[in-house]
Amino acid sequence: MPKASSPETIAKWETTIRKQQASGMSVNHWCREHQVVASVFHYWKGKLCLEPRLTKSHFTELSDLGQTNIVLECEGIRICLGRDFDPVALKQCLILLQEVKC
Repeated sequence: MPKASSPETIAKWETTIRKQQASGMSVNHWCREHQVVASVFHYWKGKLCLEPRLTKSHFTELSDLGQTNIVLECEGIRICLGRDFDPVALKQCLILLQEVKC
């Protein structure tokens, strides 16, 4: 049976993950800069499933420019949707992206 993580260890990794998220750097770059093993960081990020909360600054207001496409963009990932996009495919794509990020 695996040993339970101490509250101190959990708190340390929560703080470490939040610092990386606040830095704006990629995980790999931040880990190199702070001498953290990236695979261990990813393990704890997955275990604790800490994602930054979405705020108003994460969104861009769109106005009707007469375009026929919708573009969703977040953290360098861009999804372009035509008027006839498949909502089921979009949902599957978003689920996949959520799993990868956490």
